[in-house]
Amino acid sequence: MNQPDRKPAASSQRRAQATRARILRTAERLFAQHGVSGVSLNTINKTARQKNKNAVHYHFGGKVGLIQAIYDKHAPVIAERRQALLAELDAAGATGLRPLIRALVEPVADHIDSEGGAHYIHISAELIATNTLSYYEPSGSILHINREPVFADRIRRQLDLPQELVEARMLLVTSLLFHGLADHLRIRDHGEVPASLTSRSLFVSNLVDSLCALLQTPPSPDTLALL
Repeated sequence: MNQPDRKPAASSQRRAQATRARILRTAERLFAQHGVSGVSLNTINKTARQKNKNAVHYHFGGKVGLIQAIYDKHAPVIAERRQALLAELDAAGATGLRPLIRALVEPVADHIDSEGGAHYIHISAELIATNTLSYYEPSGSILHINREPVFADRIRRQLDLPQELVEARMLLVTSLLFHGLADHLRIRDHGEVPASLTSRSLFVSNLVDSLCALLQTPPSPDTLALL
């Protein structure tokens, strides 16, 4: 009995995967350059040289699905690296807040060198409020962002603060992480600036110091009175 020829199906699948990857790379670049709201699906289709005007809808279901695909491409890589750093900390018996914040920051900063990583930083900075809502109200969010509750809890246990302030400061940490890295990339790419402003290792170390200070600073009486 003759077996069906599977080559045409396999070839079609490879073409579809290549088209999907091309659209995704194009969307990352355009979103990072012009903002998510500043780029239409038609622009993405044309820039990705798609003859089918419905290519984005076919492969991603629309703009939200396209953004979700960008997060699905990058976020798991960062989370995996973060877990590896935590395992190294545990193996070395490292304690305190700074090693944890370093494990928060470095995987994101190092991801800049990956394909589309810098674009992901800019997109995340723009959508930081949306990302935050996805953490607190996952059932009502348009995006599904993987949570890292164990890691976040380890940071919280290092802080002697009321829970309300812990949540507020963790939001600031996330915002400063992505906005800080996005601004660092803009300064780095500008060219004629002091080396101290373009050094990533210096920026990351200083960012870790700053985030630790933000988290550990005792609240003022004025702040406590507002709780």
